[in-house]
Amino acid sequence: MNNSIVYGPVPFRRLGYSLGVKTSHLRSAPIPVSTVRSEPVDYVTFVTDGEPTLDINLVREIELLCALGIKIAVITKIS
Repeated sequence: MNNSIVYGPVPFRRLGYSLGVKTSHLRSAPIPVSTVRSEPVDYVTFVTDGEPTLDINLVREIELLCALGIKIAVITKIS
């Protein structure tokens, strides 16, 4: 089961066109890389209803996307 929602690409003022990935820290599977590869984007941006750094798949997803040369942004609520 994959609880992430992929949306966009949307224009992002500082990042160009961004494919958003809204996540939950309880996800059991990473986002499908094929979904990301099919979109012409400048960045993949991870956001969440809580804190994206608690996502159990975040590190693996970032590793896979970076290996493909895709830029990553993680929007966090750390103050």
